[in-house]
Amino acid sequence: MNIELTKKEFELLLQLVYTGNWVINSNRRQPIKKFDDLESKLFSLCKTAGLDRLAEYDQRHRKWIPARDFEDQTGLAEHIDDYDEYTAMDVLIHRLAERDLHEMYGSDVEHMSREEWNTKLEELEKRYAEEFEQHDLRHLRLSFPTYTAPPERNHRH
Repeated sequence: MNIELTKKEFELLLQLVYTGNWVINSNRRQPIKKFDDLESKLFSLCKTAGLDRLAEYDQRHRKWIPARDFEDQTGLAEHIDDYDEYTAMDVLIHRLAERDLHEMYGSDVEHMSREEWNTKLEELEKRYAEEFEQHDLRHLRLSFPTYTAPPERNHRH
């Protein structure tokens, strides 16, 4: 299969592949090889495409990888930061709402229909979303169990 791309389109494709591989593999100890391999294959074409500034060869792993400053060169750093911020807040809202749902309804949660559960969860998520939209994290507080310091030892000098 052959695909014809302009230089700009190829750079955009690299950005998409990099971002996809980053989402899939950035939190893994062992990356999923098929995604890493495809990214490497595409980055190996950078020199031919006149985009050699975007790629470098990793001698240790024997593969082509994005240049160290790839995110900054392409403007992806800002998009990735936006994604991180959005998903972190979205996950926080969802997990807090689920926690509250279980605390509010206890074992009754297990007997709710999927529709009822979703409706109640969405109501809680909406409350958290509105709170965080208005106040960010300023009102968020965590309660930790009381910490008791170990007894002091008598030291002889």
